[in-house]
Amino acid sequence: MERKTGILSDHSAQSLVEQLEMREGLTVLILNPPPDYESMLGTLPKKIHFKKRPSPNLDFIHFFTESRGGLAAEILMLKQSISPTGSLWISWPTVSVGRNSDLSESFVRDIGRKNGLVDAKTCSLNGRWSAMKLIVAPDEREP
Repeated sequence: MERKTGILSDHSAQSLVEQLEMREGLTVLILNPPPDYESMLGTLPKKIHFKKRPSPNLDFIHFFTESRGGLAAEILMLKQSISPTGSLWISWPTVSVGRNSDLSESFVRDIGRKNGLVDAKTCSLNGRWSAMKLIVAPDEREP
């Protein structure tokens, strides 16, 4: 299930690549992915440019973390690495997995807002990870 602007909708027919809005030509950084991340994604669009470390003006970052401290320590660097129109996906373990995590959807949303980011979309990754898309707030974007 995905929450977008307060409306729940079933996107089970969409691939994870489609849910995350990975498109051809994007410059992508994946940080701390689970071992099965590539298999979760499935077939990738052509011409995606993967980076190994943060750099300015990335189109897409997917950051996995299991703690508030881990997110708090990296959120500013992550924001500085996405382009003004880029997407920053934050993923944390779902409650049902039984892993000890102090993260929640409300915490991710709040820390994003405190850093000039707004939530645009949420989704579930294979039932073991939750994900929230953060984007630069329109009033924070340079003209």
